[in-house]
Amino acid sequence: MYLKLNKLESITGMDMSNDEKFLLLSSLKSKIFLFDRDTGEVITSYSGKHTVQNYASMVKFSKNNKTVITPSESHSIALYDLVNVNKVKLLIL
Repeated sequence: MYLKLNKLESITGMDMSNDEKFLLLSSLKSKIFLFDRDTGEVITSYSGKHTVQNYASMVKFSKNNKTVITPSESHSIALYDLVNVNKVKLLIL
């Protein structure tokens, strides 16, 4: 598998969907990328509600693969809807 990602992105975390069709990669530029595992193409990206600039961070699919979960340096956890990237819940710690 070859992923098509800007070479300037520093990868901080990854997770594969339960059906192994999709891959999530998080970066130090506060972006998460959803890839099609077969083609290596970026399907969509998630940003705006979490901050990752200084520390490595994980990213996870929820058990049902409907939510993208990531911590933020702003003392919160962002829950992005997998399909509707603008639908986000923020858990403040």
